[in-house]
Amino acid sequence: AHTIYYSKKTGSPIARIIKNDDEIILTIRGTNDLKDLYDDFDFFQTKLTENFKEIDEKHDAITTQGFIDFAKDVYEAVYVDLLKLLFDENYTLTIASHSLGCSAALILHAIFLSTGQPVKLNVMFGSPRVFYYTVQMFDMFKNENILRVCNEQDGITFLPPLDFVNMFHIGKSIILSKDEYNILPYGDFD
Repeated sequence: AHTIYYSKKTGSPIARIIKNDDEIILTIRGTNDLKDLYDDFDFFQTKLTENFKEIDEKHDAITTQGFIDFAKDVYEAVYVDLLKLLFDENYTLTIASHSLGCSAALILHAIFLSTGQPVKLNVMFGSPRVFYYTVQMFDMFKNENILRVCNEQDGITFLPPLDFVNMFHIGKSIILSKDEYNILPYGDFD
């Protein structure tokens, strides 16, 4: 069984919850239309705790306002059903996302860490860099089951450029090329 959730900003599908016997999979789409580009390119820095009351200081991180706005749109669309399944019915959670959706996946991951709900696996395809590096952010995510899959030809995975901002990838990275693949144990921190 699955349910599709819609963006309040764009009216387009933004996420899907797929329910199996004991697991739910939350899928989050990437950039879909021109309105999403505002979120892609709003680089104003902000803290998670300034935008989500569910996140405590221990699980705070700094990201862009655009990523926050997209994550809020996803969260507002799915949170009632998602929290009911996670807390009332004891399902496990796997998150799968693409591109801009990866920013929401990581922000929601931080919310789940703050609320004590473990994420079984968070798989991101073509993720941009989401968080500004801090030791606290690194420590918060280093033992989480986060997998970043990217094609070395996908320019989104190199955004924003490291020489432009101090943002980094997190999670184990699988970098695919036409001839081989490389596994980096922990994002850009290797």
